[in-house]
Amino acid sequence: QDPGDDAFIEQAPAESTAIETVSLSPENPESLYERSNESLLRRQFGDAEAGFRTFLDKYPDHGLAGSAQYWLGETYYAQSDYRQAAQAFLQGYKKYPKSRRAADSLLKLGISLNRMGQTEQACTAYGAVSAEYPKAVEARKRAQAEAKRAGCQA
Repeated sequence: QDPGDDAFIEQAPAESTAIETVSLSPENPESLYERSNESLLRRQFGDAEAGFRTFLDKYPDHGLAGSAQYWLGETYYAQSDYRQAAQAFLQGYKKYPKSRRAADSLLKLGISLNRMGQTEQACTAYGAVSAEYPKAVEARKRAQAEAKRAGCQA
């Protein structure tokens, strides 16, 4: 009788895990976004990247999509993959120009380009921050500082 009980006990955790997984499966966009953001904060870049990519694939028109695109760029930037970061920031700026992260995406596009040695393109991006987002005070200040640091012509 004991061996039968042991077999049942060994199966129980596996069954409860399966039930847990099933109940978590129908995920809402906000929880996926938050979980991806938490992964980024914990410097778990692979998880963050995968989460933001999934978010953008499933919910490209969601209100948080522009922010998700920005944070996807940050996952690459944090790993010094400036080419991928620049592509992600450019896409965020072009695809979500009205997002609350659009000015930041344009700024980080410039920073990423500058890191790649593409100073002229970086300077263009820095200038565009002020021109296109006059109300984005912090992004404009940072773009001006970055432009000065890069030696851009005013």
